[in-house]
Amino acid sequence: MRQVEHDKALDSLGSELQELQLHKQRLEPLQADERKLVWRLKREYTLVRREAELAARALDHQDRENERSEARCSEDAEYSRGLEIKAAELISECPGAQRQLEEEGEVANLRAQRRELLSEIRTLHVNNREKEQHAWKLSSAAELWAESVLPPNFGASALRSLGMARMEVEDAFLQLAEAGKEASRAAEMREVSLLAMHGVMQEHREHVAQLASCESEVLAARAKRGVHVAEATVLREAVRHLSEERSLLSAECDEQRTEMRSWRQEVDQLDELETALRGELSGAQLLASQSAKSNSDVERRVLDLDQELSVYLADRREIQSSDVQDMALQDAMSGAVQRKTLQLQTEVNRMQAAHSELHVRNESAELRLRETLLPERTSQRRTSEALVSSRDALISSCRELGERLTQERFETETLRRRARQMLHESQVAEQSLIEAKRRREVSLASAALESRQLESKGIQLQARLAARDTSQAALAHAITEASQRLGRLRQSQEEAASEVAALRRQNASLETLVSFG
Repeated sequence: MRQVEHDKALDSLGSELQELQLHKQRLEPLQADERKLVWRLKREYTLVRREAELAARALDHQDRENERSEARCSEDAEYSRGLEIKAAELISECPGAQRQLEEEGEVANLRAQRRELLSEIRTLHVNNREKEQHAWKLSSAAELWAESVLPPNFGASALRSLGMARMEVEDAFLQLAEAGKEASRAAEMREVSLLAMHGVMQEHREHVAQLASCESEVLAARAKRGVHVAEATVLREAVRHLSEERSLLSAECDEQRTEMRSWRQEVDQLDELETALRGELSGAQLLASQSAKSNSDVERRVLDLDQELSVYLADRREIQSSDVQDMALQDAMSGAVQRKTLQLQTEVNRMQAAHSELHVRNESAELRLRETLLPERTSQRRTSEALVSSRDALISSCRELGERLTQERFETETLRRRARQMLHESQVAEQSLIEAKRRREVSLASAALESRQLESKGIQLQARLAARDTSQAALAHAITEASQRLGRLRQSQEEAASEVAALRRQNASLETLVSFG
């Protein structure tokens, strides 16, 4: 019985050892697959995280560019509103443009009147045709009535009345035709007058357009400078925006550097966790190797026990075959067998205890692996699923961002082209301004020369005027002296006249005395 139990125990130990080996063989590929899966998940996690960060940066950059484009659009809208207001002011200030608008309104009214007249003429033609048809129907009905109702010997008066009625109907037809011709002539005259009016209006428009073009050229020449100044301010603002973008890009680079440092720290932490997991896995592998070694020792011990049992059985068979031997030898052999069985039992118990310890260690290692790996697997799977979904969303958003970036690049290229054109135009305008300044300088120099010549002529004229003034003063002095001399001469003449009168009186008195003597 003891031998049978011992055989059963050995069989159970062998089966347990085989189960342990099979379990170990099953666990090894699972552990390898789990390691590969963990490595793949870590790699995908890092890739998805990088893509997410890149997409977030692209979104931030896109939002900033959208804000800038909206600001530019608002500025363009304000600029266009200002231009519209200026155009309205210029139109209100320019009498030619107002006249042109009024003339366009008058032309539209004339066209509407022409359409109304044409519709009235058409209605008149239709009414005339209807009247002609009605008269023709009446005449045909009268002829039929005359042919059918009147007798052959009716009378000449009735025939005459019918002839007169026909003549009146024909006269009415002729009058209707003449009225239609007169209406058509009136319409033609109206059209001719409208065409002439249209030609006159076109000529007037051309004159007004010429005046407006001249005024617009003058205003454009005045506004070009303002436009170029505005373009220069826009270019300065663009340079300022570029400097701001450069500062923002530098700030983004600093943020990226800080993020790279944080990523490196996280990678170091993940590496530490990986080393810890590798240490735990190496400990589990050591435990598995120790269990394998103990299993190999147990197998060797079992083989040794099998050999000893086979030897013991052979001895027992020999003892059983030799029943004639002594009982003392049998007792000794039975004692030796009992001692041997006791030793084997103790060895088996010790092996069972070691096997139970190994089993407990394997279970604890499996539990630790499950506790450490299963939640990590579940969390990693969940994170991987979330990361895959986020990666798909990020890929779609990245595609949309790529399309938006291409569109914005095209818009920026168009804006750059416009800026280049504006720069070229500003350069041309600057050249024209420089030429105008040169012409102005030349004209100013010529004006200065003319002013200098005029100044020299003025100085000469002033000298001549001074000489003339001096001569006039001398003449005035001579005139005063001559007037004084004339006064003196007049006094001397008056005195001489008084003396002559006295002499005449004396002569008269003498003559009277002589006559009385």
